[in-house]
Amino acid sequence: MLLCALLLSCSKDEKEKLMINSTSVSLHSGDTHFITTSNGTNVTFESQNPYIALVNETTGEVTAMTIGTTIIDVYSDQGNAKVEVTVNKKYNTFTEPCKDFTKTRSQIISMYGEPDSETDSGIAYAYDDNVHIADMYIFKNNKIQSSTAIINQDYAIETMKFLLERYWTLGEEDGLYMFVNGHSKETITMAVVMSKMSGYKLYQVMYFPYSSNTRCNIDNIMLDESLLQKFAEFKE
Repeated sequence: MLLCALLLSCSKDEKEKLMINSTSVSLHSGDTHFITTSNGTNVTFESQNPYIALVNETTGEVTAMTIGTTIIDVYSDQGNAKVEVTVNKKYNTFTEPCKDFTKTRSQIISMYGEPDSETDSGIAYAYDDNVHIADMYIFKNNKIQSSTAIINQDYAIETMKFLLERYWTLGEEDGLYMFVNGHSKETITMAVVMSKMSGYKLYQVMYFPYSSNTRCNIDNIMLDESLLQKFAEFKE
């Protein structure tokens, strides 16, 4: 009788344990994956970091958003479980400029060397690269106001995909493709804007601190004679 009771107890414990189809999953931005249970009742799902991966609360469908790793918590009458979701990068189109807006002009020069172009308001670096043509930094009160990568327009679509797997998109307006580095007003600290450079076969990707009253003139990029010569081959 005691042995029978122990067997029944073990069987009951096994039934009560929540069984899920996987405890970890690897995806790319835009991919989806369903977390399923074989014995769960009243099952709900919650992402610890929706910026990286969203999950439908009731169906368990995971949507990969941006590069990184997060946990999906699974709750049920049978107990709880965790699923690790990793969103891997697919694109390495260019190296993003410095996005630490506390950096000063002298600190940027210390990090990247003497600039190829310099004005009162900013500095720029030109690269011997067919994709990533240049980086530009504009300063205000001796701190980075904006940093900008200049990209060959032949790589505009790839650049868009590069940004989409790193940031949340706010959509397009008047030729400006807008992104943010958070999923809510409380988490957003930076905005990213991609746009065509007038008169050139180039796109600019501008990074600047986000706030509700932020206004950034994307045309306010210094192009002195040395950089104009660098961009000459890209004139339309």
